[in-house]
Amino acid sequence: MKHRLQTEFLTLALFCLSASAAGETGDSIPGRDRLIRMDRSQKTVQISNDRVGLRIRFDGRCVIDSLWTGARPLVGPGGSAYSGFRTGPDWHTTGELTGAPGVVSAADSVKITGIRYSCGEAAVEESWRFAFDGSDILWTIDRVLPLALTLDENAFPAIRFGNIDDVDAARLGNGGVAWLRLFNDSAIAYGVHTNLLTFWKTGEERCLRLGIRPDHASSAVALSRAGRSLTSLFSASPTDLQYRYDPGTHRRRFIRGSTDVWQPTKYPAGGYRQVLRISSPGFLEEVGRGTFPGIDGGAVTSMLNTIARLGVIDSRLYGGNSWHTPYGPVCLHEQYIGQFGIAIDDENYVAGYKDCLDYYRDHAIQDDGRVKSRWAYTDEDAMPGSADTLGFYEAQWGMLLDSNPDFVINVADLFDQCGDLAWLLGHKESCERVLGYLLKRDSDRDSLVEMFTESHREKRGSDWLDVIWASWENAFVNAELYHALTRWSELEETMGDPARARSYRAFAAGLKRSFNKTTEEGGFWENTHRWYVHWRDKDGMIYGNNLVTSVNFMAIAYGLCDDPGRRSSILQEIEAQMQKENLFFWPSCMFPYEAGAGHDLNYPFPAYENGDIFLSWGELGVRSYAADFPEIAVRYVRNVIERYTKDGLAFQRYLRRSQQGSGDDILSGNASSITGLYRDIYGIQPRYNRLYVNPHLAGELYGTRIRYHFQDGEYDIELGEKSNAIAGGGFKVRTRGDFALKADGPHVAWYAGNSSQPAMVLSRSGAFPVEVTVSEWTGDRRWSEKSPAGAPAVSHQIMDLPPYKEFTLSLDGHRVRRARSDGKGVLRFDSGVSTGDERQFEIHPTK
Repeated sequence: MKHRLQTEFLTLALFCLSASAAGETGDSIPGRDRLIRMDRSQKTVQISNDRVGLRIRFDGRCVIDSLWTGARPLVGPGGSAYSGFRTGPDWHTTGELTGAPGVVSAADSVKITGIRYSCGEAAVEESWRFAFDGSDILWTIDRVLPLALTLDENAFPAIRFGNIDDVDAARLGNGGVAWLRLFNDSAIAYGVHTNLLTFWKTGEERCLRLGIRPDHASSAVALSRAGRSLTSLFSASPTDLQYRYDPGTHRRRFIRGSTDVWQPTKYPAGGYRQVLRISSPGFLEEVGRGTFPGIDGGAVTSMLNTIARLGVIDSRLYGGNSWHTPYGPVCLHEQYIGQFGIAIDDENYVAGYKDCLDYYRDHAIQDDGRVKSRWAYTDEDAMPGSADTLGFYEAQWGMLLDSNPDFVINVADLFDQCGDLAWLLGHKESCERVLGYLLKRDSDRDSLVEMFTESHREKRGSDWLDVIWASWENAFVNAELYHALTRWSELEETMGDPARARSYRAFAAGLKRSFNKTTEEGGFWENTHRWYVHWRDKDGMIYGNNLVTSVNFMAIAYGLCDDPGRRSSILQEIEAQMQKENLFFWPSCMFPYEAGAGHDLNYPFPAYENGDIFLSWGELGVRSYAADFPEIAVRYVRNVIERYTKDGLAFQRYLRRSQQGSGDDILSGNASSITGLYRDIYGIQPRYNRLYVNPHLAGELYGTRIRYHFQDGEYDIELGEKSNAIAGGGFKVRTRGDFALKADGPHVAWYAGNSSQPAMVLSRSGAFPVEVTVSEWTGDRRWSEKSPAGAPAVSHQIMDLPPYKEFTLSLDGHRVRRARSDGKGVLRFDSGVSTGDERQFEIHPTK
């Protein structure tokens, strides 16, 4: 019977995609690839196009019993879509009506009225309307509650897939993901405040996107598994839905053994409207990323749509731990959360994290500038008395001071991706307060800030390695502070406060000098082993003299260690030990911590933070190696990708001895090396006003092509042996080395190297393509251009010339004219109507 139903459904789906309904019974209203077909005898109506389709059944019920994308059924046998709600133990839905509804079809829409179902002695009435909107179908639900009701669960509407294996995951409208690999129980639910789900399945051509637009204050969705079925339960409520669990906190987003993730919510009597947009973007269109020679591009795509997004616990709660983690922590002391956006490359992640950082600014930063280090479902991890009602707290292990610089770093990194100056200005005062809190912790005026503990014997942590008892002058925290000061001084200039920028640069310069002093001189450089140590107790004793990888990678990646000899010594020692132990990725430290330097669970070495493999520091490791040893960097990226294809990286860490995954505290930081692949190997480093690329490729990666979304623009990046190119807005610019581009309508700005000011701006009056190859931009300017024959003139502004100087412009080797730059060093000219041939331009000072 099951096989027959599946066959019938597939036949129906294929039929609904046909361009004509000729010869079929019922009323058919075709429109290009659109089709609406009513069958009154069977009490069904179908609405479909070549991307998505559905069938509504109104035979004593009103439900969608079939939904498909392309020719692939998603809601069919065992599934359905309906509307309704639960009060107490009882569901009241459109699956059982008290009377027959009225159905009317038109050229582009279907309307169903009189959808009545009972709720005790009361009757709820709904009307549905389905209409085409481009390639999408809009499902509008109008519901009237006859009296105020407290709803335990709201299906407004519910979409139930008969088999959870039909989809891999759902990308969320906040940039997160519901990864169904983790729905590994017979009853399970994840509730999140978002209005968009995009379901995808590896190997399938089309995705299913469901987006709601409620006429109420808040939207949310609960994804739940019951047996083999998967249900998306959309809600629209007057206020934000609150969570049912745990007692005393009510913050748990992910539950097992039940599906009632939300607290009961009171809905006043009256009308409610929900609009569900059903669409089916192509898989490549939605998640495709380009061509990745030398790298498993399919695995990269999958990683960036699963493990990398797991740290989005909910809207306004972003961190490195997943929503699946038992106590659900968000670590605010992680500096790479904003940076994840570079590789995730999703405008929803960027927009959502902006809101999150606003929320942290308003609720996690104390009046004195201290950033509380964590948030969690429960308070079990909290320092006694530190947890507030929202869930922010200080960790039980100590005052983890890296949360202060990390907040500033994340704001800076996110601003580079969004370019929203008004948003940045909204963080100016708070980031200055956050930095000021740490800068005051320099009692001996050596520009190294001090922790709350004076000795490791106090057994309190102070950084991400929270059960290692780093105290007093901590190289980990100071390295992050240096990076935060460096980044924020740049942004103070952008915000028009050069005095503040100078003060931060001055402190950073002093910090760098002290950091690089030998341990005998009061710094962190250990001359015997030639690496940086982790910390110094107040009595001057050194600890963490064991090549802690995070500390040494930060010193290199953040520019503290600019001595080539020191860099080489650190990287070669790490690589030698990696080869000796045949490790697939860098561990927390290469050698044992001193006895008593950490919690007992770290001993004997290697164990936990004393020697196990944490992947969250992958980007820093890749960045440290990429410039001088790109082959090494690529090797470890490949190793992580290979592990993902085997086990999904759904662990906290990997054990040093066996190199097997361990710990259910799943970290999204396990995909950090893919951020390193994008940022440090492919060199994609967005700046607030331009898309900058600075690749460091191993030879096998030549020919990489990446689709990239940046600030409402779509770009194609090509990386090769002899040149690199960025195309956007109809323009394509190619040159050697690093450069940047920003397309803006009919204009494109090209930036030489890492300059923040454009070197050349081109403008066109039509939609024709323009290809530019820059061959020389030091002294003389030389480049070529090509556009279709007959294309109108391209206007040029050469922006980086000395002011009031005379230059000679040559075309194809022939001098055309002389021109003078203006007071800002800008020279303007038009190219003339295109002949269709490549033309050579040159500008040089007139002698």
